[in-house]
Amino acid sequence: MPKVTFTGDPRGPGTDPQALTMHGIVFPFGVAVEASDEIAAKLASHSHFTVEVAEAPKGYRAVHKGRGKFAIVFGDEDEQIVTDLTKADAAAFNALPAEEQAAFVAK
Repeated sequence: MPKVTFTGDPRGPGTDPQALTMHGIVFPFGVAVEASDEIAAKLASHSHFTVEVAEAPKGYRAVHKGRGKFAIVFGDEDEQIVTDLTKADAAAFNALPAEEQAAFVAK
């Protein structure tokens, strides 16, 4: 779930209330509050709020390693699992659902 913070009026700092209720949620000033994706999307364009969206952890994916070589990597640290793929093999791997990617790597 994204976190939404009531940051106040950027044109009138210091004039904001201690808390603000929007869409049925109480947002204390300066405190991140979890909100649904729908509400976060609505408040993302509001000048009095900031929205933090947690980045999903990276799974398996094929990446270009240079000189026409591709490799399957895993995680945020890009741990190499399979090397020396062609561009076509890499594109086919990236098109697979996550479950099939994991099964392919397990072979």
